[in-house]
Amino acid sequence: MKKAQLVIHTSSGLEFQFIDAATDKPLSDRIFWCSDEDIENADDVEELEELGWKKMEALAAKNDLEIVERVWS
Repeated sequence: MKKAQLVIHTSSGLEFQFIDAATDKPLSDRIFWCSDEDIENADDVEELEELGWKKMEALAAKNDLEIVERVWS
C-alpha cells in the first residue's frame, strides 16, 4: 500500500489531490468536489468538507493508497 497525503485545494471551490508522501509527486490530478457557489449555499460547510474527505478516503482505499496526512493548500 502506497502512503499518500490527501491535499484539499481551495483556489476555486474544493478540489482534492493525492500526493505521494515519500516523493511529494502527484498521484492524481485534482479531483473536483464542489464550487464556491456550493460552499456559499451550503447549510453546513464543515459537513460538506467532511463528506468530501470521506469520499476521497474511500477512493484512496479502493486504489490501494494509505492516507497518512490531510493537507490544506
